[in-house]
Amino acid sequence: NYTNVNIATPQGITRALNLGLVPAHLSDTLVSAHVDLIPSLYNANDRARAFTVFRHPIDRAASMFYFLQGTGYPPLKNMTIDDYAKSPLIENNWLVRILSESMTGPINMDNLEIAKEVLRRKFIVGLLDNKRGSFARFDHYFKWKESPKYEKEFGCRKQLMDEKYVPKHPIRKDSDTWKLLLEQNRFDVHLYDFAKELFSQQSYIFGL
Repeated sequence: NYTNVNIATPQGITRALNLGLVPAHLSDTLVSAHVDLIPSLYNANDRARAFTVFRHPIDRAASMFYFLQGTGYPPLKNMTIDDYAKSPLIENNWLVRILSESMTGPINMDNLEIAKEVLRRKFIVGLLDNKRGSFARFDHYFKWKESPKYEKEFGCRKQLMDEKYVPKHPIRKDSDTWKLLLEQNRFDVHLYDFAKELFSQQSYIFGL
């Protein structure tokens, strides 16, 4: 079941808060990139458990460019991905910024350490290039297998897990384009490497 509330934007999250989305218990899972704002929807009686699936920041940046260009976003109409990487339109270390609550201004290693600590303390970590292992820990932690809908939904889930993740627009490592994208996502790449370490640590904790 889906609830007709868009929590992909700050405005949508405010609307969800005003509508009482969480207290209404209409949705078991909320999906949003705005992890800095989503906690405002919860309270002492309705608490959340957070999980995330990481992809490599360079792949993410390239995917964002081609997605936005594909929607006909006017500023990107005649841009190459290299142009995009040099422009103010590209996201700059989105994950570190949002986890350290530093969406504007310069960031440094202190922000990265804050982001690491938030990730370590608050999130069950999955990896897009290890979907089977990621879903196994989500099943284990959230007890999804105990849901009466689990068997009905398993076919769809299995198809998703069995599909190997292959970037639609791969960027060759250490190419000029890679380096340009890396310049805008250097801290996020460090956080991604930490997420992979955390994935292994949590595997040990969960016995998976």
